[in-house]
Amino acid sequence: MRTIKFRAKLHPAMGSEWVYGDYVTGIYVDPEYNSPSISHFISTKKGDDPNNPEFLFQNNYNVRVLDIQEETLGQFTGLYDIDGKEIYEGDIVEKAVNNIISSHRFKIVYSECFAGFCRLYIKKKGTRDGLISLSEMDIDREEIKVIGNIHDNPELLKQ
Repeated sequence: MRTIKFRAKLHPAMGSEWVYGDYVTGIYVDPEYNSPSISHFISTKKGDDPNNPEFLFQNNYNVRVLDIQEETLGQFTGLYDIDGKEIYEGDIVEKAVNNIISSHRFKIVYSECFAGFCRLYIKKKGTRDGLISLSEMDIDREEIKVIGNIHDNPELLKQ
């Protein structure tokens, strides 16, 4: 069965760590102004994901619903890079052939056209953007490696 999970950064009031789990939205009504707004959360359980920071589960918390920064939300692709690291939407990957890192960098995106996750080629001056589907075969053959993400390492988008 396919693993469906998400990651996002905590709301700044709670820190800036990445959290992993189920994506949940909810409507919050401000009692003072009686105005509704949509909030975004990651719901996670202790032991669900080893990537979650331990401090989340102090004081006998076993399940947490955590306020997140919506713009950092990314879905797990179900694939792993050559080092066994999970690949998420918003990751920046590099391609290597025979352990030689090329200068080809890609951003992981979801494409409606392909109805799946793709690599968006990060163009150099004078070249065009291009979408390439993302599959387990590509990762093995092209030795795809996660080198960062668009939120923590935006400088990697510049070539």
